[in-house]
Amino acid sequence: MRSLADVRGGRFTAVLLGLVVAGLAVAYGNSFGIGFYFDDGYGIRDNPAIRSLANIPSFFTDPFTLTVVRENVDIRPLLVTTFALNHAVSGLEPWSYHAFNLLVHLLTTMMVFVLVRDHLWWPVVQRGPSGPARFPAAAAALLFALAPVNNQALNYMWARSALLCTFFYVAAFLMLVRGRHGRAALLHVMALMVKAIALTLP
Repeated sequence: MRSLADVRGGRFTAVLLGLVVAGLAVAYGNSFGIGFYFDDGYGIRDNPAIRSLANIPSFFTDPFTLTVVRENVDIRPLLVTTFALNHAVSGLEPWSYHAFNLLVHLLTTMMVFVLVRDHLWWPVVQRGPSGPARFPAAAAALLFALAPVNNQALNYMWARSALLCTFFYVAAFLMLVRGRHGRAALLHVMALMVKAIALTLP
């Protein structure tokens, strides 16, 4: 049976989730019609590789599937896979691309909340779902979710690499601080398959 403190902690998290969803809806609700600009054209709109899910295995071996610009070859298989999945859902209609970006950002925001609440707040006795640390953790999560600096990564489709890498990076860090090193290593590899900046995690 759950304790009263656990119930309160669960309710607080649910309220925070509602606030984050509402905040993102207000901030980005009008973004679903934003189309493809700059590198979006080379990597998404004009990229034949993402037009079939049958091409997904080649994303892991062929650096020329990332973009039609031959000088920009790279191996980012998980990133290109997400674009292929979006293309399968909505073709070149931008709404599914933006919905995916917002979902990834929402999940990362909630991981930021858990990290601060359970692992990064001082003093230790105030941590946990029902501890006082949940208040500054919620503030950190809301700031992370709605900071204007994230605008480019959420609206510019090609900048999904930053969103998705951050998702796996934060998840790997969360597993590390919880002592789950195997899961952390797997998530780190996944982050690397999105963007090389994930090399900084160790």
